[in-house]
Amino acid sequence: MDYTEAIGYLTHRDWRGSRLGLQRMEELLGRMGNPQDGLRFVHIAGTNGKGSVAAMVSSIMTQAGYRTGLYTSPHLKRYNERIQVDGLEISDADFAAAAEAVRDAVEGVGTGAGECAQKGAGECAQKGAGECAQTGAGECAQKGAGASAGGTWGETVPLHGQGPGGTKVADKEAGVPMADEADQATRGTAGHDWKVWGPIGDHPTEFELLTALALAHFARVRCDIVVMEVGLGGRLDATNVIPVPEVAVITALGMDHTGELGNTLAKIAAEKAGIVKPGGQVVLYPPGDPQGRAMGRAPKGVAKGTAETLPDGCGGLIESRLKDGNRIGESAVKEREVDGADAALRMAREICRIGESAVEEREVDGADAALRMVREICRERGASLTCVDFSKLAVNGASPMGFTFDFDGLEDLRLSLPGDYQPYNAATALTAVKALQGLGWEISEAAIRKGLEEVRWPARFEVVRQGNPTFILDGGHNPQGAQMVADSLRRHFPGRQAIFIFGVMADKDYGAMADAILPLAKRIFTVTPDSPRALPAQELAHFIEGRRAKAAQPPEGAMQAAIGAGPLTGGGCAGRVPQDIEVTPCATIPAAVEAAFAAAGPGDVICAFGSLYMAGDVSDAVRAHGEALT
Repeated sequence: MDYTEAIGYLTHRDWRGSRLGLQRMEELLGRMGNPQDGLRFVHIAGTNGKGSVAAMVSSIMTQAGYRTGLYTSPHLKRYNERIQVDGLEISDADFAAAAEAVRDAVEGVGTGAGECAQKGAGECAQKGAGECAQTGAGECAQKGAGASAGGTWGETVPLHGQGPGGTKVADKEAGVPMADEADQATRGTAGHDWKVWGPIGDHPTEFELLTALALAHFARVRCDIVVMEVGLGGRLDATNVIPVPEVAVITALGMDHTGELGNTLAKIAAEKAGIVKPGGQVVLYPPGDPQGRAMGRAPKGVAKGTAETLPDGCGGLIESRLKDGNRIGESAVKEREVDGADAALRMAREICRIGESAVEEREVDGADAALRMVREICRERGASLTCVDFSKLAVNGASPMGFTFDFDGLEDLRLSLPGDYQPYNAATALTAVKALQGLGWEISEAAIRKGLEEVRWPARFEVVRQGNPTFILDGGHNPQGAQMVADSLRRHFPGRQAIFIFGVMADKDYGAMADAILPLAKRIFTVTPDSPRALPAQELAHFIEGRRAKAAQPPEGAMQAAIGAGPLTGGGCAGRVPQDIEVTPCATIPAAVEAAFAAAGPGDVICAFGSLYMAGDVSDAVRAHGEALT
């Protein structure tokens, strides 16, 4: 299988899309020898910021001298971007080799995990399942480039480099997955009578195939630690097959993917906290503080009430409380089980508090219930919870190229990622790093500083062109992401309006996203991102045109933060919306980029946002425009 064939296999139409659940992944990885069991992880879930936090933690761990894997999604241009080691993308050859191993495991070709399920670019790089079959107690099933990357069964091999624990004895059984305990009796030694599977009945999804591919690659190259970003949710996400991570991180929570995860913040928090495992370390970005205040209106089905400020733990975070006439609905959420116990009743008690107060000018997003949900899940699983203490964060300087800030005793840190939200993400990453230090990982202050300075994470308020005009690219794809784009534009380009290129998925709350940017808009070009879920550009343009009159007045609740954290920093539709905004649908993304450049004058700002699925095409079009001018 070559690289083109690998991509064709992974993206086959019959297994595209998302189907939550772990059974397919568990079977697939079992056939591959459970490569995840020999790795250590930082597992990151959340609505916003999880990719940025993952990139920062990965950069710091690489600077600390650890071989660090990074798994993120989606990609901007090529699938290889999702799988990196020490900041370098997986090669086409390694991608193809791992994809072939995954395919063979799915289809039941050969003799299972031992058939080079984790083969690499060396002597097993392009061999078929038969030629490179497991030979028993001799060769290592996890061999890589030649003999040096692996080891023989029973040999002590440095699985985690400088990480805590140092080395361990390779487990012969780990290389030979069996369908059940009874199969143990049928397996001989030295390569005889190995278990042979047929095809997996319920074919894994594209994301599950990619996740298995990544885990196989990380195991083959013997990563010391892997920073793994959740794809969707957490509890039933394909990445949740990993063992207890060194640290589980939950970043900023918001109302997104409500059809899959639930229509309250607490339900969503419960799904995200599904990555919490018994006895683990957990770092939580406190719900609603500070990015959560940009959530704007709560979707239908979210409780309304009033809010107050409480000094309850987690570094003095602002928590919301529903008051006066609250009642507990014990039957509203019995349709979903969170972690297998009496979760339905517990969830109802935690998230169905409905405020009937006479003062309902502010809508509460459930931040307090979300926090209590995560605390309860951690308590039940014996996990240690640390909330990021944003009272220790001080931003000293900001520019379109990044920030300088202090956090938790570290002064004058330099972060290469712009965007108003990034200092908060950095504080979350540093809290996770501190937890790793407490577990024995050797991470110096110098590694922290250099990791933050050198981290790169495209399409997050990325300045892809600086000058006249400046071009900003941001993958913000939900209301809170759009609000943070607007806040960042206000900070870095005060008093200026922007020309927007806006594309979005049809299942997003694009009305709230439009509300966030309309007060700043000079002109809007709509596009259709490269996804079957995309909203057509013509439909989005028509919607925005009909939105302007309504957006001219602040919607209920937008003048103050939903969680009672005080006034928004220009968010929502709290500003005046120009009524003469021209909205133009474009047939292609390159056409929109060229139209935006043509409409821009000296000193203007162009901002493309709304979906990561358009980011790669936007970046290429901006580059092509620059080349055409030279």
